[in-house]
Amino acid sequence: MASLVLLCLAHTAAAIDPNRDLSQYIHDQWGSAKGFPGGQVYAITQTSDGYLWIGAEKGLVRFDGLNFHLFQHANTPVIPVGSIRSLVADNEGGLWIHFGGPRILRYANGKFEDVASLLPQFEPAFTAMGRGANGEVLISALVNGTLQYTNGKFVELVGPTDLPNFLVISLAKSRPAPFPRSPGSRRTSARRPVPSGARVVPAATPAWDCEYL
Repeated sequence: MASLVLLCLAHTAAAIDPNRDLSQYIHDQWGSAKGFPGGQVYAITQTSDGYLWIGAEKGLVRFDGLNFHLFQHANTPVIPVGSIRSLVADNEGGLWIHFGGPRILRYANGKFEDVASLLPQFEPAFTAMGRGANGEVLISALVNGTLQYTNGKFVELVGPTDLPNFLVISLAKSRPAPFPRSPGSRRTSARRPVPSGARVVPAATPAWDCEYL
């Protein structure tokens, strides 16, 4: 039976101490018997307003610490029928919801928006979604390539014809790399814009990495 487990640390910590047992931390578990309505869980994130969001088999679940609310097609028609594959919280307080295929929604100020309408071309499938180091959203699409969403608009990072002929499965913002990648490495990197007067170090400042099959 699917359930949700939340681990609560009694003090601020960068990570869970590997020398402690899970039983030494405060944790709660919610299944259907305790009100969790989502079924199988696929993704989880938290927005800046404090809500916890769960991408689940039955739809999008919002948790305020006490109560669950399920957003699904029956009560929110803009949400398609089916499961949610990934979630990303952006730096503007919005929540991005990836259903797989051609649908990505953004939830902000109590409203859902179909962000596919902001793209320059019709998009048949989004394959990956990630969050940049500063909260910008990264998206990979079959037709529109790899894009970054910032300040209400998409900016192309790499066009579809510039990527290898493989399916992108994950995206992440990278830190400056001290060494170039080895020949044959199955990653593609794009560079950050260089401010005026900055010193350029070759092969040392990739802005993002895409991993593909």
